[in-house]
Amino acid sequence: LVETYQKPSVGYPFVDVIYGNPPCSAFSQAGQRRHLADPILDDWRDWRDVVTAMKPQIAIIECVQQAWTMGRPLIDEFCADLKKLHYKPYVLLSNSWLHGAPQVRSRFQLLASRLELKFPEPTEAEAGPTVRQVLRELYASPHRRDFSDLKLQIKPGIRALDKDCPPGTHVRKVFKKLQAAGDARVKPTGGPSYVVQRLPLDRPAGVFTGAMDFIHPTEWRYLDPQ
Repeated sequence: LVETYQKPSVGYPFVDVIYGNPPCSAFSQAGQRRHLADPILDDWRDWRDVVTAMKPQIAIIECVQQAWTMGRPLIDEFCADLKKLHYKPYVLLSNSWLHGAPQVRSRFQLLASRLELKFPEPTEAEAGPTVRQVLRELYASPHRRDFSDLKLQIKPGIRALDKDCPPGTHVRKVFKKLQAAGDARVKPTGGPSYVVQRLPLDRPAGVFTGAMDFIHPTEWRYLDPQ
């Protein structure tokens, strides 16, 4: 897209909004966290180049909140560039759980506008449901799907740890503790990813990824994002 709009012969269509959601691995706990040294930040600069070329009324880029705390020089650079283009930048920090979603998902948005925006007055947020509430509603739904075709069995390396991992447990911590104690149920080296956890019942879920990272709180199987 950037290469296309750098060609002088291309006419730029008028657009109201450009939204970007670049890879978060430079800042996310699930990535390598190279921060400002990560070459993947070229994708961020591509967003800025498209905005510079097409000049929408509003431009938004979204990422994990660590982009604001760990990538502040980059955000400041973008804000300075956007101001030169007569945009007014706003930084928004939010959490999906405070908007009623059934998971904790902290987000950062940089919003740049050429329009005069009026944001609503802050109100008391209505927190989202707990895992117990979500599962109760899902199991009662007449539209509930049969997921028996999905491969949701616990991986062999942690299959024997059911009783050691109550709801709300980070499985890697349990694995490493047993490993240090020489427990024969776990391998002497390696271990599950640090993000693998058994969901709590009376708290919201963490951020669901596309991988099998969450274990059902009352059944010893994975939960698929579907």
